[in-house]
Amino acid sequence: MKTVFKAFDMDTSLKSKNNYFINVQFSFFPMTTAETLVRTLKKELRPSLKEKKRAQQRFVSLKKVIPKKEAEVVLGGSVAKGTQLKGPCDIDVFVRFFDATNCSDRLETFLKRSFNGVKRLHGSRDYFQVGPVEVIPVKYVNTEQEKENITDLSPLHTSFVNKNLTVSQKDDVRVAKKFFKAQKLYGAESYLLGFSGYVTELLIAHYGSFLALLKAASAWERKTSIEFSKTKAAHQFQEPLVIVDPVQEDRNAAAAVSLEKKLLFSAKAKEFLAKPSKAFFVVKRMKPEGVILRVSPLAEKKDVAGAKLLQVYKKICGELREFHVVKSDWNFSQMYFLCEQKKLSSEEIIRGPPQFSAVHASAFRKKHANVFEKEGFLYAKEKRIHSTPLQKITFVLKTTYVTDRVRSIQVKP
Repeated sequence: MKTVFKAFDMDTSLKSKNNYFINVQFSFFPMTTAETLVRTLKKELRPSLKEKKRAQQRFVSLKKVIPKKEAEVVLGGSVAKGTQLKGPCDIDVFVRFFDATNCSDRLETFLKRSFNGVKRLHGSRDYFQVGPVEVIPVKYVNTEQEKENITDLSPLHTSFVNKNLTVSQKDDVRVAKKFFKAQKLYGAESYLLGFSGYVTELLIAHYGSFLALLKAASAWERKTSIEFSKTKAAHQFQEPLVIVDPVQEDRNAAAAVSLEKKLLFSAKAKEFLAKPSKAFFVVKRMKPEGVILRVSPLAEKKDVAGAKLLQVYKKICGELREFHVVKSDWNFSQMYFLCEQKKLSSEEIIRGPPQFSAVHASAFRKKHANVFEKEGFLYAKEKRIHSTPLQKITFVLKTTYVTDRVRSIQVKP
């Protein structure tokens, strides 16, 4: 355990008529395990100068191809805010058009003059992929009232973060992001429903540090509201976590965070504070067990394709209730389901309607041959069609619910 100098008191007292003695009392307080760990992580997670330089070079090469009279070109995302994690990261470039009329088409023309392999992506306003860089056309605005599209405000988000986070707090953001990623809490996409990078930055701006965030989150109530102004705008939102966007106060920046992910974060925060460990920041590789499926998603936007894969995953989990799924997971290439029950009996009991419900009881008796009564309800004994998890999953994979939501899916031999 490290011991660091934290404070001292200087007490000057008259000991005799002609002599003064300065009594300096030093107090030493050991850093907690959590503080030591966070300090280490801050150093480890900072991007190198080489990584920063590479991102800047890519930005400059794009900036050169946009006429200055048409637009201002600025860096966006975590790179612009200085909150990116060490290693490969997305680079966002915003092209702020002074006149946003047909800005996607105009941007495409500028880009294709200088770059090969420019890919147009569809969104609320079409944007572009140029190698590892996303280039987003927006309208040049200075206030929320001027916006025509939600993306127009992104440069203002960057400005707010840079004005309200210190260099040390940006390190805290990186630690929080790593924690979220390791605990499968990071990402606001519809198949993740977790904490976005911007929400992570706002949480640190509000609470002051990563450890302060954990202490607060461990005591969050079912609904939690955070505001950066005194307008009291939080009451208009119903989501479990409300963070009023300081740039756009009619928007909940944390609207995507589900109650499940919020509660999971609170639980993990308590666990870490009780027993700090670097293990909380290690992204674990999926280790498939039981029935393993190979998956190929639909050729759609990742958010859309991911949401459909999640629906398939949940459908299979639901169909396996009788087998008691004890471990399961999924990603964009595979799913797996480990069940406690490896094989069920050859017969199953099907519960029917109350015996006094004449119409429904009659229909149930016609459908099933071996019907009996118990405690006021009708039951039927039938031969079980799917007695193993593999048989059940194989059946579910053939349903249109599944086939409509994936390009391909099959049991791994």
